[in-house]
Amino acid sequence: MKKEGNILVALSSEHATPSAVQAMLLELDINTPTDKGALVVDHFNYDSTSASEQHDVLLLPFPAALRPDVKNYFAGEGYIAVPRAVCQTLGNESPLLSPILRAPSTAYSYNPKDEAEGVEDPFAVGGQLNLVSAMQANNAARLTVVGSAEMLQNKWFAEKAKLGDKAITTANRDFAQKLSAWTFKETGVLKVGKFLHYQDEGASKKMNTSVAIPENNPTIYRIKSDVHFQVEISEYMNDHLAPFVPSPNDNIQLEFSMLSPFQRLNLSPISQTANATIFGVGFKTPDQHGIFNFRINYRRPFVTNIDEKRQVTVRHFAHDEWPRSWQISGAWVWIGGIWVTILGWLAFVALWLYSAPSEKSVKKTQ
Repeated sequence: MKKEGNILVALSSEHATPSAVQAMLLELDINTPTDKGALVVDHFNYDSTSASEQHDVLLLPFPAALRPDVKNYFAGEGYIAVPRAVCQTLGNESPLLSPILRAPSTAYSYNPKDEAEGVEDPFAVGGQLNLVSAMQANNAARLTVVGSAEMLQNKWFAEKAKLGDKAITTANRDFAQKLSAWTFKETGVLKVGKFLHYQDEGASKKMNTSVAIPENNPTIYRIKSDVHFQVEISEYMNDHLAPFVPSPNDNIQLEFSMLSPFQRLNLSPISQTANATIFGVGFKTPDQHGIFNFRINYRRPFVTNIDEKRQVTVRHFAHDEWPRSWQISGAWVWIGGIWVTILGWLAFVALWLYSAPSEKSVKKTQ
């Protein structure tokens, strides 16, 4: 996994999990029962044809989305047969772990050897039980733990089963294809294409032009400038690149940051090409000069991480870029006061220069 390898681990209740595998899973905060033969049973959601007494063949619907903002790569129709599964519990502190298939609330971990003593302290119960779990490391290496190796066998790919009084055909083939495709990076792999930013000068610039525009991706901006940003994101699906479409409640965000983000904006889809979706947003540079980054840091379960950034400089206004005083309406009072003072002084000087001096009376003497 440190070398970006992908691993699928299939456990079996018929064989004890090797201590090396248990230690490896424990290091990743994935816990499994240590005793041999422990399996998951459910007295309400089981195959009454093959497990009428033991109730250890679970029939579960396809897994729903983990969260509304997480894309579900394992959705499907029908029921999945999970025979004699070894459960896993996931730690709560690791954001890299994700459950794929959970056990119902009525299930619990059970060891047939403890039947005489009774099940008083089970390993885990209900939603704590994960039958299929996944981990995606920061380097996009993937690990999938399947609690039942038997569910991947051919005989369960389209087996006739019975859930209560309802006859069904298992859909393990479809689930196994989706699971292996995700594990070995045939789905959920994101790729960033063009990374474009430019200053809005009133002329529209197209992203998919074949001629390089000198104004695209400048290295320096001015404060309080209108800037547009665009990025292409593709998703590798099975054998081709397709436009990436996030979940309806999910947002890809752009950060315009120095030490901390000054702007954090949701990117909106602008258009689509044959193999990419173009996301974009417009904003105004902050009133702060310095070294900034255009950064996209997108991390979601089941898709590879995106962490792209471009560095630019934001300068202050040049001496000839400040607005003139007469363009600022708030300065008109002060400008008017200055001119009133000047005109008043000139009027006083003119009045003083052109006013004749008063005649002095001459005192007559004898």
